[in-house]
Amino acid sequence: MQSATASQKWTFDVVHSSVNFTVRHMVVSKVRGRFTKWDGTLLMDEQDPSGGRVEVVIDAASIDTGVGQRDGVGQRDPVAERVDRVRLLCAVLAELEYRFDQLRHFSPQMLLDEWKQRATMLGSEITLVEHRTSIRARAMDVAPNGALVIEEMNGTRREVFAGDVTIGQ
Repeated sequence: MQSATASQKWTFDVVHSSVNFTVRHMVVSKVRGRFTKWDGTLLMDEQDPSGGRVEVVIDAASIDTGVGQRDGVGQRDPVAERVDRVRLLCAVLAELEYRFDQLRHFSPQMLLDEWKQRATMLGSEITLVEHRTSIRARAMDVAPNGALVIEEMNGTRREVFAGDVTIGQ
Protein backbone atom coordinates (compact mmCIF):
# COMPACT_ATOMS: atom_id res chain seq x y z
CA MET A 1 0.00 0.00 0.00
CA GLN A 2 1.13 3.52 -0.51
CA SER A 3 0.07 6.45 1.62
CA ALA A 4 -1.69 9.18 -0.32
CA THR A 5 -1.67 11.86 2.36
CA ALA A 6 -1.04 12.39 6.07
CA SER A 7 -4.82 12.16 6.60
CA GLN A 8 -4.48 8.37 6.62
CA LYS A 9 -6.04 7.59 3.26
CA TRP A 10 -4.14 4.65 1.85
CA THR A 11 -4.35 3.47 -1.75
CA PHE A 12 -3.69 -0.21 -2.40
CA ASP A 13 -0.69 -0.84 -4.65
CA VAL A 14 -2.45 -3.11 -7.15
CA VAL A 15 0.82 -3.97 -8.89
CA HIS A 16 2.26 -5.53 -5.71
CA SER A 17 -1.01 -6.72 -4.13
CA SER A 18 -3.74 -9.15 -5.12
CA VAL A 19 -7.31 -10.14 -4.36
CA ASN A 20 -7.30 -13.91 -3.96
CA PHE A 21 -10.07 -16.23 -2.82
CA THR A 22 -10.83 -19.81 -1.89
CA VAL A 23 -14.37 -21.11 -2.20
CA ARG A 24 -15.62 -24.55 -1.19
CA HIS A 25 -17.03 -26.43 -4.17
CA MET A 26 -19.32 -29.46 -3.95
CA VAL A 27 -18.40 -29.93 -0.26
CA VAL A 28 -15.18 -31.86 -0.98
CA SER A 29 -12.95 -29.53 -2.98
CA LYS A 30 -11.90 -25.91 -3.05
CA VAL A 31 -11.71 -23.51 -5.98
CA ARG A 32 -8.85 -21.03 -5.67
CA GLY A 33 -8.49 -17.95 -7.79
CA ARG A 34 -8.00 -14.22 -8.01
CA PHE A 35 -9.42 -11.09 -9.54
CA THR A 36 -7.05 -9.37 -11.97
CA LYS A 37 -8.83 -5.99 -12.12
CA TRP A 38 -9.48 -4.21 -8.84
CA ASP A 39 -8.69 -1.04 -6.92
CA GLY A 40 -9.18 0.16 -3.39
CA THR A 41 -8.43 2.48 -0.51
CA LEU A 42 -8.18 2.18 3.26
CA LEU A 43 -9.39 5.15 5.30
CA MET A 44 -7.97 5.12 8.84
CA ASP A 45 -8.28 7.51 11.75
CA GLU A 46 -5.33 6.99 14.12
CA GLN A 47 -7.39 8.27 17.05
CA ASP A 48 -10.33 5.94 16.33
CA PRO A 49 -9.38 2.87 14.26
CA SER A 50 -12.91 1.47 14.68
CA GLY A 51 -14.12 4.26 12.41
CA GLY A 52 -11.89 3.05 9.56
CA ARG A 53 -13.25 1.98 6.20
CA VAL A 54 -12.06 -0.14 3.29
CA GLU A 55 -13.33 0.63 -0.18
CA VAL A 56 -12.59 -2.01 -2.83
CA VAL A 57 -13.91 -2.10 -6.39
CA ILE A 58 -13.61 -5.50 -8.06
CA ASP A 59 -14.37 -6.18 -11.70
CA ALA A 60 -16.18 -9.53 -11.32
CA ALA A 61 -15.52 -10.31 -14.99
CA SER A 62 -11.78 -10.36 -14.23
CA ILE A 63 -12.09 -13.61 -12.25
CA ASP A 64 -9.21 -16.03 -12.85
CA THR A 65 -9.33 -19.54 -11.41
CA GLY A 66 -6.87 -20.87 -13.98
CA VAL A 67 -9.62 -22.76 -15.82
CA GLY A 68 -10.83 -20.70 -18.76
CA GLN A 69 -14.07 -22.64 -19.18
CA ARG A 70 -14.99 -22.05 -15.56
CA ASP A 71 -14.07 -18.37 -15.80
CA GLY A 72 -16.15 -17.88 -18.94
CA VAL A 73 -13.15 -17.54 -21.28
CA GLY A 74 -13.28 -19.25 -24.66
CA GLN A 75 -15.71 -21.95 -25.67
CA ARG A 76 -17.83 -23.46 -22.89
CA ASP A 77 -17.49 -27.14 -22.16
CA PRO A 78 -20.88 -28.48 -21.04
CA VAL A 79 -19.19 -30.76 -18.50
CA ALA A 80 -16.90 -28.05 -17.09
CA GLU A 81 -17.12 -27.25 -13.40
CA ARG A 82 -19.15 -24.05 -12.96
CA VAL A 83 -18.95 -21.43 -10.23
CA ASP A 84 -21.80 -18.98 -9.73
CA ARG A 85 -20.09 -15.57 -9.98
CA VAL A 86 -22.64 -13.83 -7.75
CA ARG A 87 -22.17 -16.43 -4.98
CA LEU A 88 -18.42 -16.23 -5.43
CA LEU A 89 -18.39 -12.44 -5.22
CA CYS A 90 -20.63 -12.56 -2.13
CA ALA A 91 -18.19 -14.99 -0.49
CA VAL A 92 -15.22 -12.73 -1.34
CA LEU A 93 -17.00 -9.66 0.03
CA ALA A 94 -17.98 -11.52 3.21
CA GLU A 95 -14.34 -12.51 3.71
CA LEU A 96 -13.20 -8.91 3.13
CA GLU A 97 -15.73 -7.67 5.69
CA TYR A 98 -14.57 -10.29 8.20
CA ARG A 99 -10.90 -9.35 7.71
CA PHE A 100 -11.67 -5.64 8.03
CA ASP A 101 -13.58 -6.26 11.27
CA GLN A 102 -10.45 -8.01 12.56
CA LEU A 103 -8.41 -4.87 11.75
CA ARG A 104 -10.61 -2.80 14.05
CA HIS A 105 -9.02 -4.53 17.03
CA PHE A 106 -5.55 -3.31 16.12
CA SER A 107 -4.06 0.12 16.63
CA PRO A 108 -2.17 1.69 13.72
CA GLN A 109 1.10 0.99 15.59
CA MET A 110 0.20 -2.69 15.96
CA LEU A 111 -0.54 -2.89 12.21
CA LEU A 112 2.76 -1.20 11.41
CA ASP A 113 4.66 -3.58 13.71
CA GLU A 114 2.97 -6.58 12.08
CA TRP A 115 3.82 -5.20 8.62
CA LYS A 116 7.46 -4.79 9.64
CA GLN A 117 7.61 -8.38 10.94
CA ARG A 118 6.37 -9.67 7.57
CA ALA A 119 8.63 -7.42 5.46
CA THR A 120 11.31 -9.99 4.63
CA MET A 121 13.37 -7.48 2.64
CA LEU A 122 14.28 -5.29 5.66
CA GLY A 123 18.03 -5.31 6.13
CA SER A 124 18.62 -6.70 2.62
CA GLU A 125 20.35 -5.10 -0.34
CA ILE A 126 17.78 -4.23 -2.97
CA THR A 127 17.51 -2.83 -6.45
CA LEU A 128 14.82 -0.19 -6.71
CA VAL A 129 13.49 0.83 -10.12
CA GLU A 130 11.78 4.18 -9.84
CA HIS A 131 10.95 6.46 -12.75
CA ARG A 132 12.96 4.17 -15.08
CA THR A 133 16.07 4.62 -12.93
CA SER A 134 17.75 1.71 -11.13
CA ILE A 135 19.10 2.39 -7.63
CA ARG A 136 21.09 0.01 -5.40
CA ALA A 137 20.19 0.47 -1.76
CA ARG A 138 19.44 -1.32 1.50
CA ALA A 139 15.86 -1.68 2.79
CA MET A 140 16.01 -0.29 6.32
CA ASP A 141 12.52 0.13 7.75
CA VAL A 142 8.85 0.82 7.12
CA ALA A 143 7.89 4.39 8.05
CA PRO A 144 4.66 5.12 9.99
CA ASN A 145 3.11 6.38 6.72
CA GLY A 146 3.74 2.98 5.07
CA ALA A 147 6.71 4.06 2.95
CA LEU A 148 9.76 1.84 2.58
CA VAL A 149 12.80 3.51 4.15
CA ILE A 150 15.92 2.85 2.11
CA GLU A 151 19.57 3.78 2.53
CA GLU A 152 21.29 4.46 -0.77
CA MET A 153 24.90 3.37 -1.25
CA ASN A 154 26.07 6.96 -0.57
CA GLY A 155 24.44 6.81 2.91
CA THR A 156 21.40 8.94 2.07
CA ARG A 157 18.18 7.71 3.70
CA ARG A 158 14.78 8.39 2.18
CA GLU A 159 11.24 7.10 1.97
CA VAL A 160 9.93 5.32 -1.14
CA PHE A 161 6.20 5.14 -1.85
CA ALA A 162 6.20 3.37 -5.21
CA GLY A 163 8.60 1.45 -7.44
CA ASP A 164 9.72 -2.06 -8.29
CA VAL A 165 11.96 -3.68 -5.69
CA THR A 166 14.16 -6.75 -6.26
CA ILE A 167 15.95 -8.30 -3.29
CA GLY A 168 19.63 -8.96 -3.93
CA GLN A 169 21.02 -8.60 -7.43
